[in-house]
Amino acid sequence: MSIDPCWLELSWSNPRREETVPRGYISLACGGDYSLRSPMNQRAIREAERMYPGKRFLYCRQEHTRIVRVVTREDEPGQLGDGLLTKDRESVLGITVADCLPILLWDPRNQVRGLLHSGWKGTGILAEGVALMGKTYGTNPKDLYLLFGPCIRSCCYRVDAERGEWLMRQFGKGASEYRDGAYYADLVRANRNIAEGLGIRSIEVVDGCTCCDTRFHSYRREGPSSFQRMLVLF
Repeated sequence: MSIDPCWLELSWSNPRREETVPRGYISLACGGDYSLRSPMNQRAIREAERMYPGKRFLYCRQEHTRIVRVVTREDEPGQLGDGLLTKDRESVLGITVADCLPILLWDPRNQVRGLLHSGWKGTGILAEGVALMGKTYGTNPKDLYLLFGPCIRSCCYRVDAERGEWLMRQFGKGASEYRDGAYYADLVRANRNIAEGLGIRSIEVVDGCTCCDTRFHSYRREGPSSFQRMLVLF
């Protein structure tokens, strides 16, 4: 597989089992902008095909929902949703992010991959994805590997009081914090709380705040009229 300096590997550092664990990748700012909205999606499609030769590229039309879809290589890409699950080894899953949290899921027992896009509106999609994995494939949360990719962190993610208080009520301690007269959201902590509540034991976090680390694109830093998207593949 050909990897260049404009891609960051997303992988688990300490698998519980002696087996092959799939690796994901996120594009860096030096790689430019990726969009999954037609007709601009051709660049993302070409890059996915380069990174995963011979694989069928599957993606969704992201709208900050909690919709998760089970897909195979026969499915048409671009359906509404913010999460994808598959057991199809001939497919690669893709989402785009620009501060939101990419979540990678791997069930080694059933050989199922999941890729989720979780912004503050979509927080809770992790529980939806794990429930659908259980219903569709018989996944036990205790068997799951979970990885949180780079996103905007609480150092930079200032939100209004209504949103900050809602996150704390819905997702528990640390989902947002009040400091220096303002609320700051913590997407990783909110989703870790969800994961721990579901019984997921193998949780890893990739360091880096997309807003203050210029290796990454950031909606918050670059602004709504000029921000660019990063492509996540798994």
